[in-house]
Amino acid sequence: MQQARTLADKVGVTLTIDAYKVLIDYTGNNTRLIFTELEKLKTYALGKTVNGDMVKELFSESAANSLQLANAIRLGNIAQALELGDRLINCNEPALKITATLTTTFRTWLTAKQMIITGCQDDNAIAKLL
Repeated sequence: MQQARTLADKVGVTLTIDAYKVLIDYTGNNTRLIFTELEKLKTYALGKTVNGDMVKELFSESAANSLQLANAIRLGNIAQALELGDRLINCNEPALKITATLTTTFRTWLTAKQMIITGCQDDNAIAKLL
């Protein structure tokens, strides 16, 4: 969230806490995407403080839903995973893109988990490997 706050300051847009949470849910840790979406929000908000509902209203759902789909699968929430998968397909999200997002997300999670299990407590080393 700190990275998003820094970028928001750079862009010149003010967000509420819930707006930051929604922004991160939609963009993940993609700095370029966060920056682009913050620029859109600045134009959309016209100097007003941006709240979570404004963020939801403006953003496309594809990237966020792919990450939400990965999280639903991780948690074993089959009904939610099926619903998110259907929504992605109905929004014409390419199946290859969905698969690539899931693969990358699970690979990242598994690598981080393996580093922690093996006793690595150096956050910089984990981040560098990821």
